[in-house]
Amino acid sequence: MSTSPEIAGNEPPAPTGPRLASGWGPGDALLGLLYAFGAFLIGGILIYPITGTDGLDAQLGGQAVLEIALVSVAFGFARAKSPLPPWEALGLRAPKRGWIGVAAAGYAIYFVFVIAVVEILGSPEQTDVADQLGFDQSVFAAIAAAALIVFIVPFCEELFFRGFFYGGMRRRLPFALAAPISAVLFGAVHLGEANLIAGLQLAFLGLVLATVYERTGSLWSNIAIHAVNNALAFTLLVST
Repeated sequence: MSTSPEIAGNEPPAPTGPRLASGWGPGDALLGLLYAFGAFLIGGILIYPITGTDGLDAQLGGQAVLEIALVSVAFGFARAKSPLPPWEALGLRAPKRGWIGVAAAGYAIYFVFVIAVVEILGSPEQTDVADQLGFDQSVFAAIAAAALIVFIVPFCEELFFRGFFYGGMRRRLPFALAAPISAVLFGAVHLGEANLIAGLQLAFLGLVLATVYERTGSLWSNIAIHAVNNALAFTLLVST
């Protein structure tokens, strides 16, 4: 691929894609995954004696520990490895023009895939997180469950799985390898609360999200897709 020479006195363009923005590689991504898992275990050991292992406090506490672990690891590596501000290195920057169309097309493709999987393999099964969080127990529980599922989880998961993990893989690997690896991980980590059919759907969603991130250069487009998907799933769960 040919490149044009730089014009004297002009600064090179700022990195806008995951391959250029991250300063960490595949090894760092895998190490960060282990760190996040370890932080989650340690956090659980510390918090469950306080909250117990059942009830709303335990569910909210456990989920909070997980999201804090993911975000802390992602920002820690970004701060240590990238010359850019951590939020920018992780993809929290303005998306390219036309990002809404890219995001809408990506989610439409995922939606068609979900319908095809259901027709061929049957309906997915997944833990009713809203019920676990006590959605119907109190107004506070309902608000906490909605905020967690629709807003907090999409932000934290996209920051880690696409901004950090996929960004690290993409630093050294081509898209054709980095995207499937991150997608399989995304589906696999949800198998504790979902069957294989739901895991397959989420893995495909991870592939779509990596593609959208690659095309838009921003994690905000991914967060929007993830939030819409969780909002639809949450509405379906609480309505049935």
